[in-house]
Amino acid sequence: MYSYEERLRPEKPTHPSKSYAVRRLPRRDYSAGILRNKLVLRGYSAEEADKALAFVIANGYQNDQRYAESLVRTVSRRAGNIRLLMTMNQKKIDPATSVRQLDTLAPESERVIEDVKSALHRKETTDELRHVVGPHHRGKMA
Repeated sequence: MYSYEERLRPEKPTHPSKSYAVRRLPRRDYSAGILRNKLVLRGYSAEEADKALAFVIANGYQNDQRYAESLVRTVSRRAGNIRLLMTMNQKKIDPATSVRQLDTLAPESERVIEDVKSALHRKETTDELRHVVGPHHRGKMA
């Protein structure tokens, strides 16, 4: 009879850890920490996961700086600096890399002002279109 932990532990994968790591990255970018966790959860040893991670980093398939830039570009429009830091921490990005990425952004107050301006512009454009098209409900003219 197997213990509970033994039943939860995945079987040792048959293909190399490098292969698994390389196959994951074209679909979606991952931080080094998250990719390492995925490898270990898949059943690879910590040593195998570290070797695979070293391989993908050395060959440029994975780059935490690039991943952090992408994440900040995506999240910075709707989140402040503290939220950005928390998100990068959850994604297991090195704190020094996170702070460097925040330093590349405009100050938080300026980002808020730009977001409000953009929202007001969208509202004005929508109001102008309603005036030209006329009142409607669910795409049908009233």
